[in-house]
This record gives sequence, structure tokens and C-alpha cells, in this order.
Amino acid sequence: MEAHETIYLHIHSDGWRSGFSTYVKITLEEPNDFKTVKKTVKSGKNIYGTIEHDTDVDVFKIKPKKTGTMIIKITNNDLGNDLSHLNYTVYNKSKRAKANGRVDYGKTTKVKLKVKKNQPIYVKLDGYFFCARRENGTYVIGTKIK
Repeated sequence: MEAHETIYLHIHSDGWRSGFSTYVKITLEEPNDFKTVKKTVKSGKNIYGTIEHDTDVDVFKIKPKKTGTMIIKITNNDLGNDLSHLNYTVYNKSKRAKANGRVDYGKTTKVKLKVKKNQPIYVKLDGYFFCARRENGTYVIGTKIK
């Protein structure tokens, strides 16, 4: 099988009163976890993503265009319910945590961080799922430097 290929399997026997079908889908491992983040996003551009399940973690490396105070807006479009939410941690260039928190369903939070031109920061996102382990949802990260 190749990544993103779906194969269907139908099992049936004359001796059984019923049969069933199932499928297997293999997807590539996400390239944006904390250990392997390679792609750098320039500040000022929106980043769109999805948390797909309870163990999914997304990490983004953001390179500031100039020195100043970066305002990072994190919007939880549709992940969760009253008990589930989107978690975030913002790291400095040395990968030391500088801010963390949660963003509830349909809300936006702002984080301010002093940055220097071309010294990257990292934003890590994951979901907290109260009971539905296969819950998923989308988010947007926006940055602006003042």
C-alpha cells in the first residue's frame, strides 16, 4: 500500500449468515512534530491546521520579519465542546516555554512575546479531549509584530 491509498476488504463465508466490510487507510506521519519541525513560516502569514485525534501534536517554527513584540492569535475554530479544548505552548528560539494555555471552542486567544528579527519562535498545539478520543477540529494561527 502507498500512503493515502485505501483498500477495502469484504469477508464473507457461505457458512455465515452475514458478512462485513472494513477498510484500511495509511497516511504519512505528520512532519510537524516538535522534534522534526523543519518548515519555517514567516511572521505575518496565517497558518491553518487540524488536530486529528488525541495524540496529534502540531508544531510550527515562525521566523519574525523584524524585532519587536509579536502578537500571536490562536483561534480554535471547531475543536471540542464544553469539556474539550485546544492547548497551546509558545517557545522562544531556545525552545524554552514562554506561554501556555488553552483555547475553548470558537474562541481566540492572544499571546505577546518579544522577538528579534530572524530568531525563530515555536508554537505547539494539541487537543484535550474529555471523552471522544477521535474528536478533531481546525485552528488558525496569525502573527503580527509591533
